[in-house]
Amino acid sequence: ERGDEAHALLYRVLELAPDDVDLRNSLVRILLEAEDFDAAEEHAAQVLELSPCNTFGLAQLATVLRSTQRYAAQGELLRDAVERCDSDGARNEYAFFLATSPDASQRDGTRALDLAKRITQYTAGALPDYLDTLATSYAETGDFERAIAVQRQAIEALEARDLEDAVLEPYRARLAEFEARRPIRHE
Repeated sequence: ERGDEAHALLYRVLELAPDDVDLRNSLVRILLEAEDFDAAEEHAAQVLELSPCNTFGLAQLATVLRSTQRYAAQGELLRDAVERCDSDGARNEYAFFLATSPDASQRDGTRALDLAKRITQYTAGALPDYLDTLATSYAETGDFERAIAVQRQAIEALEARDLEDAVLEPYRARLAEFEARRPIRHE
């Protein structure tokens, strides 16, 4: 919770260990919180240079691109990651993007649903983030009943972990949107 101190410390530590992906990801997270998108983009790109299929680094670079409204670049980044990496994490990021992009030309609910079904079938629905993407994909295709049922399943899985309400709030907010028959636009 002391971002300025952590920011300075991480820069010093990265001078000693410039190839430490976890440290660099931590720095990107702090830079994103500070809305320093230029620096966040630079370090997230370095994460992917060091570890091209690092799901967290991929998600963070996608966040930078979304936050700076470069939706086509975000879609290209995620599509390339799905093609390059055999990773359910990359597929989940791409499916969520396809279902929620504020740029209508980037949305593809059918493709999002295909990807989301694929990753949830292998995890037997055990990962709430993947279920959330599946629910969001159903909503994008207009199947709000399934979106609601799957989102409730995701929330139940999270509630079983006894997490703070702040973690559950985005899931509950999306459920409310589905109940109101509205898809999600991730801005």
